[in-house]
Amino acid sequence: MEKNKTRKYFKYAIGEIVLVVIGILIALQINNWNEHNKLKKEETEILKNFKSAIENDLIQLEKHLNRYDKSRNSIDYLITYLNQDLPYKDSLKFHFGNLNVNYRLSTNTSIFENLKSKGFDLITNDSLKNEIVLFYAFAQSSLNDGYEDYSSILYNASETIYRKHFDAFWEPESRNTYSLEGRPELNDLKIIMKPIDYEELKNDNEFMYFLKSLRNQQYWLIISNGAKLKNDFNGILKLIDSELNKG
Repeated sequence: MEKNKTRKYFKYAIGEIVLVVIGILIALQINNWNEHNKLKKEETEILKNFKSAIENDLIQLEKHLNRYDKSRNSIDYLITYLNQDLPYKDSLKFHFGNLNVNYRLSTNTSIFENLKSKGFDLITNDSLKNEIVLFYAFAQSSLNDGYEDYSSILYNASETIYRKHFDAFWEPESRNTYSLEGRPELNDLKIIMKPIDYEELKNDNEFMYFLKSLRNQQYWLIISNGAKLKNDFNGILKLIDSELNKG
């Protein structure tokens, strides 16, 4: 009889232990499920923030590249016009002004810095995670370096070749451009440079060398980086959309 009681007690105890273990496992599973959902919501939120930031960056990039496109057209126009030994006309002041277009191609890095603080593993898609990391590494190095180098070229020109031939480095078309009502939109801003002596400028081989060099430098330091930036923007947006559509 005593033996049967002991056996029943052990069975009861083992049953209790099994129930406790099952309860613990269920609690852990629920906790893991809740944690997974929490992380998934964080990932979805940060991906939506990336998408919004990149779409805004694309709008700004297009504006900047349009201005550089106008600058490149002006450089080509001036090279052709001066080579043909044509007389001065007033519209040339706008083409000379366009030589100094200098906008920083940039990205909003605040979302990336937020992700970095949370940990890159929050992004579960390895391909997307790697693209984001590589993209912002490029944005923070090559874009800045290209802009700084190009700015330096224009600054040096303002101290040398421009000083010889123009009355100012650049100036707005109208003195009312900068008013108390605020600055104009980027693509509405027109800057001009008026030659001091057009005939002397036209026959200056150093200035022609500068124009041809500026065209190449603008391409390698700015335009090529802008094209890569635009391509990377669109590539990452496709990956983000694909990830968000998974639900």
